Amino acid sequence: MGALANARHDFGQAERLARQAIRINAYSADAHGVLADALTQLGRPAEATEAVQAMLDLRPGLPALSRAAYDLEQHGRVDEARGLWTAALATAVAPADVAFVRQQLGDLAWHAGDLAAARAEYQAGLAARGDYLPLRHGMARVDVAEGRSEPALTAYAELAAASPTPSLLVEHAELLRSLGRAAEADAQLALAGAALDLLAAGGGADDLAAAELALARGDHAAAVRLAGAEGPAAATPTSPTPSPGPCTRPAARPRRCRTPVPPRRWARAARGTRTTSA
Repeated sequence: MGALANARHDFGQAERLARQAIRINAYSADAHGVLADALTQLGRPAEATEAVQAMLDLRPGLPALSRAAYDLEQHGRVDEARGLWTAALATAVAPADVAFVRQQLGDLAWHAGDLAAARAEYQAGLAARGDYLPLRHGMARVDVAEGRSEPALTAYAELAAASPTPSLLVEHAELLRSLGRAAEADAQLALAGAALDLLAAGGGADDLAAAELALARGDHAAAVRLAGAEGPAAATPTSPTPSPGPCTRPAARPRRCRTPVPPRRWARAARGTRTTSA
């Protein structure tokens, strides 16, 4: 239930449910993972780090390592995060795990502006599992950045049909608009609005995606207001897990944390890595 609350962007409820689960069973790695995801988005980095460490101590597999690497990245320690992902890759066996880790390494390269490295990681991931949508999304973004409009358009159309998330639809619209296809772009934005309406009807909210949509529509005031809701009291999710979960969208990355992460703790976890799934 806590994971579902995270998926609906209700992080306060996710925290409450995770803590209830931990009170019942303090040895539940899954509950500590849900708690870490919620606390990260609630703007409580020190507590989130402790929850990640508890998950690592209980089950140092890929779900815990992914959160540890993400935690390091949010503290600005990107090289250490990359090292942890590389260690995880060395022990990943299942195609889904290889694809997931390659996606994370590709995203790190993408955010660093290294398009060649990002493409190489995404291609390696697709070689392991060609139907993994986040990898195909990463390749589409690289194609756009490199001016390869036709393959990017094809990829975005396929991605939007398979997983019509608001942010993906907005990205597709922005690409179409940049190519002078305004009517098609407006249609994608309308679909993004409908997706947000469906989320709201189910009790969820995604202020960041709504801000992206407002910006794409030229409503700058609404974009600023919605982006401002992405603060400690807001509920917008992220959780890098190898299976579909509360956060798979790169744009949904949380705020930079200020409390340093003790590096030796993560290093110990990397040496004891195994790829048990949560």
